[in-house]
Amino acid sequence: MKEEKGGVLLRDREFHQFTHELKNPLAICNGYLEIMLQKKSINSSYLPIIKSEVQRSLDIISLYSNRKFFTLEMEEFDLVYLLEDVIETLKLLFLESQSKILFLETREYYMLGDYNRLKQVFFNLLKNAYEARGENHLLVVVRIVEFPDYYQIQITDNGIGMTAKELRRIGEEYYTTKEEGTGLGISYCKEVVRRHGGDLFYQSRKSLGTRVLLTLPKRKKS
Repeated sequence: MKEEKGGVLLRDREFHQFTHELKNPLAICNGYLEIMLQKKSINSSYLPIIKSEVQRSLDIISLYSNRKFFTLEMEEFDLVYLLEDVIETLKLLFLESQSKILFLETREYYMLGDYNRLKQVFFNLLKNAYEARGENHLLVVVRIVEFPDYYQIQITDNGIGMTAKELRRIGEEYYTTKEEGTGLGISYCKEVVRRHGGDLFYQSRKSLGTRVLLTLPKRKKS
């Protein structure tokens, strides 16, 4: 697909990013359904998550249909609430694989940004950590460090990590170490963070884990 400048159709790259983002909530639904099928029982605690992820899929399709997939909708929100929202979606999936997300922030950190776009970003980052757990009992620690003009969000895991070569190429479009990956998830995250005026970069060592450092300006409403 091609797009005239400012025009009607999304470009190939944007279409592929759209389909990548649509796969995420569907993958979560599929994960919880597979767990229930394996256990041959319905876990009622999974159902609200599945319902929420189905709605998120519909929201992504709606944005695409209305040509707003890459339009930021800015609002003031609590960054802690956003992270808790993402973690709540993934928490039970982590527990099923004897993995854990640790996030102990108790205060509020308000900022101005696109809640749903940033939710997708953090969802991608935590899902990547989950998929890179290897044979370890994965522990992911999420922290917020406040600076005068911006927040730094640190996501640290004890997963399989990356080689120096892999680390250099992380975020490069269509580059992936996953068998079924598209290589667009991190490039999408970087694009969203960049549009917020922030930055995203990685630190990693093979077999020792990975740390993601993400900065976002505060820019509160006056």
